[in-house]
Amino acid sequence: MDKPPPATQKILLLLLSTLFFSCSQTSPSVNSVEAYVVFDFDNEISKPQQRLSVFVNLESEVQRTSAIIVKNKENSYIWNVSYPSLISAGDSQWAGYTNIVPCTGETIPQGFYTVTYCNALGETVDSSFSISYNKDLCEKTSNEAVLLLGNIKQEKIAIYSHEGMLLFFDAKKRQWTNDEKIWAEFKDATSYRTCYTLGKTMCLMPYVYKEALEEENGRQ
Repeated sequence: MDKPPPATQKILLLLLSTLFFSCSQTSPSVNSVEAYVVFDFDNEISKPQQRLSVFVNLESEVQRTSAIIVKNKENSYIWNVSYPSLISAGDSQWAGYTNIVPCTGETIPQGFYTVTYCNALGETVDSSFSISYNKDLCEKTSNEAVLLLGNIKQEKIAIYSHEGMLLFFDAKKRQWTNDEKIWAEFKDATSYRTCYTLGKTMCLMPYVYKEALEEENGRQ
């Protein structure tokens, strides 16, 4: 499986880093599952790339992870992730993958899933989750998707350096009434993108680049 761009992956991992906490055990044990359907917009005119992000919150040591297997119960599609991403922050431990993609020409199946966690000793444990989303998002542009999500969506902004380092990820500050104020506060920033979430649906808006803004101002 191809991995998503590092900057996009950081958004998804950071969202998970503030969730459930658990204790450490030797035998494999899963506390909960977090799953998002992600719509990634490359520009303002194209349809989004769609993928599924699935992470299990562990009660056992994340370093013992070997693989996770995600299966849709209704059509029996299976995704085997041999090298999942691992997160360990304090007592919170996660294993999962941010780039589970649908079959060519299809969309992420809705309905019920099982996720099998495997440790290095070959021990496994099963959990389940369900996915539901508005399929109209698959045919929308970025601006249309924002309108479709409605007024109760949550909005955050991710700001990046030239090297792709995440400089900021949180709600947009009130004083950032235009892009110039973002660049003024983050001198090393070269791009940002807005992230909208509604339930388990996540829409990543196109990147906004500082260089493009400077070129536009230069032509004025």
